[in-house]
This record gives sequence, C-alpha cells and structure tokens, in this order.
Amino acid sequence: MHSTRRNSGQASKCLISYLPIFFAVWQLIGWFLTYTVSLNNGHIDPVLPFISHTGVKLPESALFTLIHSVSSVTGALIIYIRFRQVQLFQPACQKHSRSLWKINVISLGLGELASLGLFFVAYFPQDVNHSVVYWIHCSAAMLNFSTGVIYQLLQAVITRLMHPEVINIRYFWIRLAIAAFGICGYAISMTGLARIGSEPDS
Repeated sequence: MHSTRRNSGQASKCLISYLPIFFAVWQLIGWFLTYTVSLNNGHIDPVLPFISHTGVKLPESALFTLIHSVSSVTGALIIYIRFRQVQLFQPACQKHSRSLWKINVISLGLGELASLGLFFVAYFPQDVNHSVVYWIHCSAAMLNFSTGVIYQLLQAVITRLMHPEVINIRYFWIRLAIAAFGICGYAISMTGLARIGSEPDS
C-alpha cells in the first residue's frame, strides 16, 4: 500500500516536472501553426508579423484561442507550483526567510496576472474593426508582458536569496539572463503595440 502511494507520488512529481517543457513546446507549435494557416490564407505579411495578427480571422483565430487559452492555464499552474516550491525550501534560508516570503507572494500575484492577461488575449483578438475588443486585447497584452517581465526579475531575486543553502549560483545567472531576454522582448513588444495602436487612425 505504502509502495503504491510512493510510486504514485513519484509519477505525479515526474509529470509536473515536464509542465514547463510542455508549455514551451505547445507555444512554439501553436505560433508555427497559426502563422502557417494565416499565411496560407493571405491574412498576414510573411515577414515577421505580430503574433496577434495571426489570430484575427478564421480559421486561424480558432487555433489562436485554443493555443493561448491552454497556455494561460498551464502557465498559471506552473507559477503556482513554483510558489509552493519556494515555500517548501524557505525554512532552509533562515537569513532571508522573511524577504523570500514577501517576494514569493508578490511574484505569485504578478505571475497569475500575466496568465490572466494571456487568457484575455486568447479570447479577444486584435481586430481593429471592433474597437472594444481591440483595446481589451491590447490592454491584456500589456498586462501579460509587463507583469511577466517583473515576475522573471523577481524569480531571479528569489533564486539569489536561496543561494547557497538551496541552489547553485549558476541558476541565478540563468534566471537573470532569462529576465534580461524578457526585458528586450518587452521593449520590442511595447514598440509593436504602439505601432498597432496607430492602426485604427490610419
């Protein structure tokens, strides 16, 4: 009986560990599919279109909604699991225990907001012909990008505070590099949103 429970718990942990990989692969496949379908239907410019442009018209809009809604739920689950993981190791970091608790809670809230933004992006396509839907999409995208970047920065801080008691310092540098990459992506995305924002008036 105990052996069965132990094996079941190990299997669950194993499946949970693959969630971030699933998230990344799912998103990449989704972007490729929506790009291919929208390109074949002549709905987008083939040279570096905005991701939002690949989900405006049918049939690719249905794929866009499916892919990003699944990603938002998966992302929210990953963020919660990371929150619980930090909670588990927090007692080992006595020097920074209180700071870790505060940053971890703030990080959870921001991460879930980012997932919520992605969920709204999925269901409100970037369609300039419907102003309310269009602005909900842009606002949700900004929420997703903004809170997502701050989340990654806070995760780097959390990783640094967990060194050396729990984690190797190299993971801090990896997370910091991810955060820096996110900041660059954020700058590009905000430039794109500013360009998209001028379209209804053009």
